[in-house]
Amino acid sequence: MSTKNGEKIQIQEHLQQQQKQQLKEEMKENPNPEIQKQETKQNSYLYQAASIFKAYKNIRQIVRRTIIQRSSRLSDLYQANIFFKREDGQITRTYKVRGAVNKILSLTPEEKQKGVYCCSAGNQGVAVAFACNHLKVKGIIFVPQTTPNDKIQRIKEFGKEFIEVKLAGLSLQDCDQIATKYGEDNKLISVRLDEKDVIEGCSGVGIEILEDFPLKGKIDYVIFPISSGTLGAGISSYFHQLSPETNIIGIKPIFSENEMVYEDMQKTMQLDAKNTFKVMDDLSNYQELEIPEGEAYDQVLQLYNNDGIILEPHGALAPASLKLLQEKCGSLKGKNIVCILTGKNTSISRMNDIKILANVYQKKNVYMLVDFFRKPDAIKEFMVYCLSPEDEILQIEYTKKNNREKGPALVGIELASPGNYDKLLAKMLEMKISHKIIQPNDEIFQLKV
Repeated sequence: MSTKNGEKIQIQEHLQQQQKQQLKEEMKENPNPEIQKQETKQNSYLYQAASIFKAYKNIRQIVRRTIIQRSSRLSDLYQANIFFKREDGQITRTYKVRGAVNKILSLTPEEKQKGVYCCSAGNQGVAVAFACNHLKVKGIIFVPQTTPNDKIQRIKEFGKEFIEVKLAGLSLQDCDQIATKYGEDNKLISVRLDEKDVIEGCSGVGIEILEDFPLKGKIDYVIFPISSGTLGAGISSYFHQLSPETNIIGIKPIFSENEMVYEDMQKTMQLDAKNTFKVMDDLSNYQELEIPEGEAYDQVLQLYNNDGIILEPHGALAPASLKLLQEKCGSLKGKNIVCILTGKNTSISRMNDIKILANVYQKKNVYMLVDFFRKPDAIKEFMVYCLSPEDEILQIEYTKKNNREKGPALVGIELASPGNYDKLLAKMLEMKISHKIIQPNDEIFQLKV
């Protein structure tokens, strides 16, 4: 028997095993399971389960099979069975390496000889760099000129002598245009997040969830963050075919005018979303939820303090969405839920910044410019009459070195409870204390806080 025929039989056996379990569940709840099969045929954008498993078989000796870990904290909180799919434990700390490896493995010897390129502000660049180094293929990683040096260094460390980093453009869109033209002019092969081989490679996350989920019965929800849609397109396709009773939930952050940590998130979503969202939009078991960015900041702290898990804010969107999901469903009691933790390309040094942002979002901390020069003993009056006994002053910093009483002071306050926020502002209004609340996107906040 040829190797090719052997692989084909193995893929068929895998799918047959998955489908037998699926049909058992369908017959319990749906007397006519053909309805789902008809819907699958109607969605021409669907990535086929056989192709997804073939991609997984190609890359599984290179990438890690990440664990599924039960969260006792969240399971107890929601009276559900909540598990984390720990893609933050992947080789490059994110699932994207799966797609990059599969794409380069799929190239012909002639295409590998030409080399590859991609445009990235971070995670995708690291993934492609690792794949190039491991598979000994030359690659060029284009990054915006504003990319922090530590991210550039990580790309170089993973890629070593097989990659070159080029700074191009001030925005991700500009960088992408420059990279695309350079790739076309030099006949390089692109590695984009919306490409079929990349999506099918990333879809292995779904295979591992179905195979490794430790409890009997169906998985009620699989939740993941949305950025480029790469992960969502693959997982929703795979689950739709092999576990259509599972609800697939994509989470988008609501960006406020105060957004600071997510920098290029919105741009990334627009950049690589050419084909990926077409798959999800047509599936009946897929839906999207939007949560404020502050919920992600808070969940990062919860995961770090209670679970010992370090994540970037985007990687924490799935567990951060459980509160909203419960509100929409009424209860999550007894449900089997998998939250995909997509990445941890951050550092402990940023944790204090995230803590500040989380507290500002929750109105536990407030920062303001206050004019104290209008009345004698104004600072004393402010502390005595405006603050509750449990509130604490975090900082008072005058904005002028000379004649400082003539200028406003930057005041940071830690409130005992979010309810004290409105009380504080009401008392300041009553005392006619001139002030201005400063937000994370204000220059003085970034310089002084």
